[in-house]
Amino acid sequence: MKWKIIYHKDVDEDLKSVGPAAARRIIKTIDKKLACEPEKFGAPLSHNLRYFRKLRIGDFRVVYHVLHKKVILHHIQL
Repeated sequence: MKWKIIYHKDVDEDLKSVGPAAARRIIKTIDKKLACEPEKFGAPLSHNLRYFRKLRIGDFRVVYHVLHKKVILHHIQL
């Protein structure tokens, strides 16, 4: 089953800052992993970020949370 991917407005800025090649790789991995099984591939964060998860893609970390069959991407960081 496909999950709906929602990009927070700040993610666009993050993708622009990583460069086109890395951005393509990140988007491809998000579509491949998070759109299918976001809870399987991402690791949970802790403490005050306990509702969020992270997915490592090379040197980058994608921070997201899962809510009602939606994956909401909040941040991509180096």
